[in-house]
Amino acid sequence: MAWTIRRSAAFDAAVAAQLAYVESQGRPDRLVRLRDELAEFEVGISTFPHMGRERDRDGTRVLRKMGLPKAPFSVWYAYDEAEPDAPITLLSFFHDRQRERVPRL
Repeated sequence: MAWTIRRSAAFDAAVAAQLAYVESQGRPDRLVRLRDELAEFEVGISTFPHMGRERDRDGTRVLRKMGLPKAPFSVWYAYDEAEPDAPITLLSFFHDRQRERVPRL
């Protein structure tokens, strides 16, 4: 059974900013690769939400962080292990060289 994915407004804004930057660099191949990586990431965690490294827990609510395998970006996400019908929420997206802000559960 696949979990549903919900993107937070902060996640969408960060992705849009990174995609705009990559596009401004005139490298359409990198833009396509980043979009593909994000799509593969979402498919992966919707099937195996435990893939990322656990960073915080509150009962059955879990906060995880996972890097994209072929791009220098990481994603923070949260979900409730006891509620497979509840969505996995993508909270934060950042370049690995950025100073990360740890989301809260």
